[in-house]
Amino acid sequence: QITKDLKRTLPNHDRYKTDEAQSALGRVLRAYSLWHPTIGYCQGMNFVCAILLLIMAEEDAFWLLAAIVEDVLPGFYHPSLIGVNTDTHTLLDLVAIKLPDVWQSLQTLRLDRESLCSVFVSWFMCLFNQLPSESMLRAWDLLLFEGSKTLFRISLALLKLYSKQLSDLATAVEQGLIPHDTAGHEALKVMRGMPSNAIDSNELIMTAAGGLGSMPKTMLYKLRMHNSRRV
Repeated sequence: QITKDLKRTLPNHDRYKTDEAQSALGRVLRAYSLWHPTIGYCQGMNFVCAILLLIMAEEDAFWLLAAIVEDVLPGFYHPSLIGVNTDTHTLLDLVAIKLPDVWQSLQTLRLDRESLCSVFVSWFMCLFNQLPSESMLRAWDLLLFEGSKTLFRISLALLKLYSKQLSDLATAVEQGLIPHDTAGHEALKVMRGMPSNAIDSNELIMTAAGGLGSMPKTMLYKLRMHNSRRV
């Protein structure tokens, strides 16, 4: 699987159009799969590792990849995907708590949990590699400093900053201008594109860090425990 994924990793980046860069990426991913065979290799790790190799040497990228997979985001890249599946459902609960207007739009659009979580999985597994470079690297700084709750904060910030399209679609549904199925499909498309819209990194990080209120560890723990039973 690693060999197949090499050419699909950052294919538009000049560096990864070279055999040398793809070989380095393959070496680090294979080394990690041997280092921790219980986890091995999981799709998503290739994008994380590729970004690391843009800014550091292979050995440093290996150890930081190991820290992210094993310590910062435990269970995310496990074959069961228990960690990421738990946290995507937890994010949905946080949307209802922190962004009730966005939650109401999602309910009006009749988007089910599994469809929404499929969008969030793509954000989480690749650590928002869809963001513009500056926004992504600043999000990673927060992640390494504050831990996994940063994924919730960045996701909620995206939904808060770029929610107007969702509310417009919900309004169109309520007015009978668009069928639910069409609006729901368009809403998922809008959400998948939200990270690429975050050109203003200051706005994104300020919203994530200070525009969402507190997220106590006790609250996150309870939500995660509840959702771990769901998945």
